[in-house]
Amino acid sequence: MKNHRTIHSHPDEAEPALARLAQGSQAAVDLCQCGMLHVHIGPVTLRLDAAAFSDLLTTLGQAKASRSAYDQRELAFAGAMTLHGSRRGDA
Repeated sequence: MKNHRTIHSHPDEAEPALARLAQGSQAAVDLCQCGMLHVHIGPVTLRLDAAAFSDLLTTLGQAKASRSAYDQRELAFAGAMTLHGSRRGDA
């Protein structure tokens, strides 16, 4: 198994040059001079190649869509219970 030094190394410089691609309130993404993407979320940094970054975006998009569908089902259920004069937990 390769460690990150094998995959992500910069023999000519102690610190790699990073270009900020995006910045949000909770996360940021930098592009390294070697082509790796650094995804910063709080104190955690993921170093991803382009394929892994793309896959992560796809997976997060699917999770967001699933969460939205779940939330819509929950709202519909709560609305139906309100119409019938019941609440969750009532016997």
